[in-house]
Amino acid sequence: MKIHLVNCGAVATDSYERQTEILEVLWQQSSKLHELVDSPEDADIIIVGNIKNDSGAKSLRTNPVVNKYIEKCFAVSDEDFLLPLLRGVYVSAHRRLPFQERFRSGC
Repeated sequence: MKIHLVNCGAVATDSYERQTEILEVLWQQSSKLHELVDSPEDADIIIVGNIKNDSGAKSLRTNPVVNKYIEKCFAVSDEDFLLPLLRGVYVSAHRRLPFQERFRSGC
């Protein structure tokens, strides 16, 4: 599987940089069944991180990669107040959310 990483924040944060660095280190230690790719077009899945709840998640809604390849996008969010626009893993996901099959709680 080919994986592309997207920073949805306006500026790469230390947290996002650490997440990306950790993923790359884990990949280096893995069996290499999956590949990190630079192009979203080549990816089978796109992991979107650093999603901020800014003005209704404007940074997510206006992200060109997300808009072009939304069917490939999967969110990983550590925001306390989630706006679950993408399928994904959300720290603050709860059972009252509609469409439970699209979300998982995790960190």
